[in-house]
Amino acid sequence: MVYLLLEYFLMPGKGGEKIDPAKMIEIKPVNIDGKKVIGVKIGNPDSPVRAAAFVFIAKKGLVLCKSFQKEVLNKRDVAAAMVGGGLREIDDVLEAIIESCPSKAQALGVQDGMMGRNPSACLRD
Repeated sequence: MVYLLLEYFLMPGKGGEKIDPAKMIEIKPVNIDGKKVIGVKIGNPDSPVRAAAFVFIAKKGLVLCKSFQKEVLNKRDVAAAMVGGGLREIDDVLEAIIESCPSKAQALGVQDGMMGRNPSACLRD
C-alpha cells in the first residue's frame, strides 16, 4: 500500500512536474477561544489552488468539508460537522457554515447553520 501511495505521489502531475508529498498536507494548530484544535488541509495534485479536503480534529469529533459522506459518518458513529463554501485555507473553515452533521454531533450540540468555529467549540471539550 505504501508503495502505491509513493508511486502515486512520485508520478508527474498534469503539467509533467513531480508532486511533492510534503506540500500536499498542511497541519496547523487553530486557537478557538483559548483552546486548540488541529486543522488539516489536504492538497489536490491536479489543482494546487484548490484543496481536496479540510479536516478539523477536536477531542470529541471532527469538522469536515463536504468531501466526506454523512451517511458513512453516521454508520461509523463519528461526531462530525460538514461545512461548505469556497474553502481555500484552514482558517476558512472557521467562517464556513455547517450544512449538515451526523446524529452523534447533534447530540453534542452541533446544529446546521452554525459557523465552523462553533462546532469546533462543541466538539473540542
